[in-house]
Amino acid sequence: MASVLAREPFKVLPYALDSMRAFPNDPELSDEVTFILRSLTYYDNNNTKEIFEAGGIPLIVNALNMFKDKCSSDALGLVVNAVMSEDCSKELVKLGILEILVGFFDANLDVNDVGHIIGTLRNLATYQFVMPKFNEMKVTKRVLHQLSKTPNHEYIYEVVFGYLVNVLILAKKSDEAKEMAAHVLDRAIILAFEGILKPLTPEAHQNVCWFLEESIAW
Repeated sequence: MASVLAREPFKVLPYALDSMRAFPNDPELSDEVTFILRSLTYYDNNNTKEIFEAGGIPLIVNALNMFKDKCSSDALGLVVNAVMSEDCSKELVKLGILEILVGFFDANLDVNDVGHIIGTLRNLATYQFVMPKFNEMKVTKRVLHQLSKTPNHEYIYEVVFGYLVNVLILAKKSDEAKEMAAHVLDRAIILAFEGILKPLTPEAHQNVCWFLEESIAW
């Protein structure tokens, strides 16, 4: 399957989306199809544009919204890839993706799924248009709370501080981002210094140090 997707992805895409349209309330089918779509965007993120143009974004939102106390790891991974596109991000936000993702924080999720959620928020935090919504929903406080819940998990450190770096960078040109960062900066700096003392992965350690460098400008 992987080699077919890599060679001729768009022969698969119409059938995948049509099956989701035909059976919108089937979680097993949804898992299978989101695996295929995630594979498409894994091999080439430009394929996200094709999914967008084929009307696939509402189907992705429906796939996530189908679950209440758990979520599909493949659907989350697909959303992480999809928000690399600003056009897809705008439609996802319009369709309520932030409310869905933040709502999953209250569910009993696998820590890697929590990482995918924060990774999605990290990628969205590069866009100025999401900042008012992030402020309204107190997204940054929720993200920091996840780090407090799993203080020794390397992947969570990596995505949380990647998120905070993006917020600080965006705060240089966005008043909303600046306001949001100001509310959590002191707490985040404490967590960053605690993180430096932990045996983190190189990627997580790099993001912690990058965050501290960006915070010096404040």
